[in-house]
Amino acid sequence: FPGTSIMYAEIDYNEYDIRLNSGAEIEFDKSGDWKEIKTYQNFPTEIIPTPAVQAIKKQYPGAFIIKVEKIWNGYEIKTSNMMEIYVDNKGKILGQKFDN
Repeated sequence: FPGTSIMYAEIDYNEYDIRLNSGAEIEFDKSGDWKEIKTYQNFPTEIIPTPAVQAIKKQYPGAFIIKVEKIWNGYEIKTSNMMEIYVDNKGKILGQKFDN
């Protein structure tokens, strides 16, 4: 997140929650690996495997990513059109649902 700074940081047991001045929220595990990222602008898609990003863009070309959470077999990705999409590292869509 170039050009941003940390506004808030909290340690909660084995997790770290960070909020940036851009409004982005990042949750890290105790090892320092990110678990979940939420942002409503300029999501850094380079942190997600390219095939997964391409699958989302192909499925919903007008939408942009607002939230990503790591799950055991890939990622849970929420888009600006309120779709929740489950995708693996190779770009295979495993499931999806509308999440209002």
